[in-house]
Amino acid sequence: MNYDNACKYLAQKYPRQFARWLLSVDTDDIQVLKTELSLEPIRADSLTFL
Repeated sequence: MNYDNACKYLAQKYPRQFARWLLSVDTDDIQVLKTELSLEPIRADSLTFL
């Protein structure tokens, strides 16, 4: 499993804990959108709104 897949899995499965670990932010208002963003210069497999 590469890092991208591992991070994607953890962010989707445990979004609150992932945000706390990555950003040092503790919030209950988290939305994970399983959508792709392919507009240049940003590319993303999914979006998480805090």
